[in-house]
Amino acid sequence: RKPEFPAWPQFGEEERAGLVRALEQGQWWRMGGGEVNAFEAEFGAYHGAAHALAVTNGTHALELALQVLG
Repeated sequence: RKPEFPAWPQFGEEERAGLVRALEQGQWWRMGGGEVNAFEAEFGAYHGAAHALAVTNGTHALELALQVLG
């Protein structure tokens, strides 16, 4: 196949540094704060949203959306 599929996942030094910070803080889960809170704030601002919530995968995102809807 030409062109070849790009390597996955794609990441650079900024992503590597963020991952290392999260691991070193020992707070990389939902209630851990730190990198999670910073990511949510930046992601929400990028999309013009007042709030953003990081979830583990698409299934959890759908479950959460359905719970909110009742």
